[in-house]
Amino acid sequence: MIISTQSNAISLISPKLSTPVLHGVPPPSSHALNRLSPSLNNSRIRIRIRPRNPSCRAQTRENLTDPSTISEGKVETFAGFEMAKTGLFDLERHFAFYGAYHSNPVNVAIHTVFVWPILFTALLLLCFTPPLFGLPRIELSLFGHDLALVLNVGCLLTLVYSTFYVFLDPRAGSLAALLCLICWVAASFVASRLGFSLAWKVVLVAQIVCWTGQFIGHGVFEKRAPALLDNLAQAFLMAPFFVLLEALQTFFGYEPYPGFRATVEAKIDAEVSDWKDKQEKLIP
Repeated sequence: MIISTQSNAISLISPKLSTPVLHGVPPPSSHALNRLSPSLNNSRIRIRIRPRNPSCRAQTRENLTDPSTISEGKVETFAGFEMAKTGLFDLERHFAFYGAYHSNPVNVAIHTVFVWPILFTALLLLCFTPPLFGLPRIELSLFGHDLALVLNVGCLLTLVYSTFYVFLDPRAGSLAALLCLICWVAASFVASRLGFSLAWKVVLVAQIVCWTGQFIGHGVFEKRAPALLDNLAQAFLMAPFFVLLEALQTFFGYEPYPGFRATVEAKIDAEVSDWKDKQEKLIP
């Protein structure tokens, strides 16, 4: 799907459809077109469209994956449907924010090793919190041992992370949600074996080692402060999903949708370049 601008006229055209994509929309006045057209020069426009008709949605998706739908002009767009999420569930924005602080491959590798253990040990400690609203425990057997899953703060945190990741990207998010669930169940099992008197010591050591490794990654290799200093909630919430998605992209070439990696890398490069420019201005 492309935007064409010819003779001060703007139209949305699908190469595989003989009719305009947007039906029932009155054409803009010539005065409005004359005002809008100059501002489109040398611009890239991103349009987010989610057709309600499933057949139309499928045809739109087919058009997007066809190279012939890419405009060679100065104005072009990728229609969005389910991949074009904004606000809280804008995966591009979250990934670009976190990626701008983790562009060094060594630092990324360090985070890949240490981020999930941080989440696991945090859940391990939270397993000792009381059940929420007096909810009953879930009794089950794991490796021949009885295990009681307590629906407590640890369970709530697991649900929040899992739900958030699935909304960000149903495929990779489902894998992340499964890993979160496994971490919670495994943490509950370890907590029942260790007891609080030993578990909190294990958690303390693990957290110190993991956080020290990450700060070394930022200070020595990335040479930039961690993302949590700028946005604490976003950094903690995105970290496990970031390293998982980074691993899926590196080893399997996975993308939530076509063009995601290129778009995010462009945003990361722009943000890193802007940060470096600001740092240079601070140096007398």
